[in-house]
Amino acid sequence: MLSLVKPHHICCISISSILYPLTIFLNKLCNNIKTMEFMEKGCGILNLSLLVTSELFWGYPIRHGFYHKVDGVVAKATFVYFLLYTLQKNNLSQRQRLEYYFITLSFLTTFYVSNYLSSRSWCSIPHLLVHAILHLLTSRGMTFAYI
Repeated sequence: MLSLVKPHHICCISISSILYPLTIFLNKLCNNIKTMEFMEKGCGILNLSLLVTSELFWGYPIRHGFYHKVDGVVAKATFVYFLLYTLQKNNLSQRQRLEYYFITLSFLTTFYVSNYLSSRSWCSIPHLLVHAILHLLTSRGMTFAYI
């Protein structure tokens, strides 16, 4: 019997965690679209783009395929944009800033481990689990942009 759920679907589920910061963004957008900063609107657009490209890729993950390349570019651009935007924000408390640094360091470490595991065995269970953790860290990190 064919299983409808494949191991790589864990990444489809985990990337959907960025719906949480996207919901925060949309709520802020509806409440104050005229006063929202241009950079913050960029965060929302990248947030949505990452969700779409990642779901397209992880639905059928072909290594080095078109969706893999597009998702990689969008993910890296999103990371850099959110990092620069969040670090320049002045309204984060010292505790929040420290937590953001910790999440960013964890994200970079997890990215490296995921890349290493994928080069050894594409879509292996360890690779997928580490990458799912990467998605959860991404969601938490994105949330700081909307605080």
